[in-house]
Amino acid sequence: MTTRAALYLRVSLDATGEHLAVDRQRDICMSRFGDRGWEITEYIDNSVSASNARKKRPAYDQMCADVDVGKIDAVICYNLDRLTRQPRQIEDWCDRADKQGTLVYTASGDFDLSTAQGRFTARMIAGFARAEVDQKSERQVAAHQQRARQGRPPKGIRPLGYTLTGEIIETEAAVVRAMYREYAAGHNVAAIRRALDGEPVPAGQSVPDVPVTPRPTHIIQVERNRRRRAEGRPERPVTDPHPWYPMSVKRILKNPRYAGYSVYPGDDGDRIVRDEAGQPVMGQWAPIVDEKTWWQVQQRLVDRAKTPGNREGATAQRHLGGGLYLCHACGKPVISRTTAYACQTRGHVSRTMAGVDDYIRRVVERRLSMPDLRNLLPRPDEDGLDDVRAEIRHQEARLLRARSDYMAELIDGELYRSIHDEATAQIRALNDRVTRSSVGGTTAEIIAATDPAAAFREAPVPVQRQVVDTLMTVTLRKHQSGRRGFDPSEVVIEWRGSVEPTRD
Repeated sequence: MTTRAALYLRVSLDATGEHLAVDRQRDICMSRFGDRGWEITEYIDNSVSASNARKKRPAYDQMCADVDVGKIDAVICYNLDRLTRQPRQIEDWCDRADKQGTLVYTASGDFDLSTAQGRFTARMIAGFARAEVDQKSERQVAAHQQRARQGRPPKGIRPLGYTLTGEIIETEAAVVRAMYREYAAGHNVAAIRRALDGEPVPAGQSVPDVPVTPRPTHIIQVERNRRRRAEGRPERPVTDPHPWYPMSVKRILKNPRYAGYSVYPGDDGDRIVRDEAGQPVMGQWAPIVDEKTWWQVQQRLVDRAKTPGNREGATAQRHLGGGLYLCHACGKPVISRTTAYACQTRGHVSRTMAGVDDYIRRVVERRLSMPDLRNLLPRPDEDGLDDVRAEIRHQEARLLRARSDYMAELIDGELYRSIHDEATAQIRALNDRVTRSSVGGTTAEIIAATDPAAAFREAPVPVQRQVVDTLMTVTLRKHQSGRRGFDPSEVVIEWRGSVEPTRD
């Protein structure tokens, strides 16, 4: 009886689209198995990763289905990690070997998964492959986090308006500014989406002043084909330039990069990166929209999300202290959990939001009512702030290097602590100089108001967060058991530089 074999060929990333790696795998496998008289059927997943078990591999899934219904007796692959990098999928192949006698052959050796030794060997290889994937992922995550803390542009697909290295593309930046301006002025996502697509406007509705623009995906694909032509490589298919999707519009409106903030991707979108002192890290690129407009848009997105029947989404900036207040035990920002602020790592602190926020707002209003408030206004005669911010980034990078060296056991704990304390002190002093020299953006507008305390009280939460972040560092202590009610002594306020009040 002729053996019916599946030849499975896979490469994680085919940068050229020319199937060269797949062709090499085929040649090596056929040189070993091609003269056995088997009936061979090819299954090819080109440029498909096996590291993520949730990612679909169409050819692999079809091959498994054919094996399960008895169409395939044996599987050939270049090596075992081409077949799978998931230990749990190795168990599936062990089950097939027990039930159906399915054999697995690789160019480097055969696996009889019906035997204990064969299963052990396959599991060991799959385990090493999984460990390699995990280690690579950890290195990539650490590298991305380091880039973000240094304020460097994230790697990956460029956002509309910026190059990969952070330079502004003015023609695209004008579109982004228009989207923010029109949304802040009252137009909704649907209206902006129609303007981007050049669609007719429903009767009675105003037209957002946003130019007709191709989708970012289309723009990037056109750019890639231009590079491929210059390199003499064949072009790839390009998606249609329209229509835009509402989620694409919202993604741009929520992206902190456009306000100059350094970001790191999270489960709920890009998050603003904060340094060890809880301060937002500014990116090494020029903002496309000003901070005030960006925060106005975030607040409107939140307000729209709270409207019954509205689907425009929300942001995490709903509470005054989430990601802003610090845990006294570990020094990390707390997170918002329903009605309480909690330590995000070890459960050191859990404090009721309402009591803490009301107290902080009262303290800020009292500070804004003091007669020395003029000392907080911007001082345009102060120069050299670019150099100061560059030195802050240098010291932050120094901290990251020291932490990495310590984790790699290249330096001991005493040296790491010395570097940490020195760099942290310099960062604090430099940040104080920036604060003294220029309190800008939304905070400056609050301070310059006729009644700053009232302006702060009536401002939306994102603006209040900016003011709090500019004036102070808030640290939450653990509530002492046996005490009832809110205790202000368990909320520690550290004023920034000359912001500290001159009187009680």
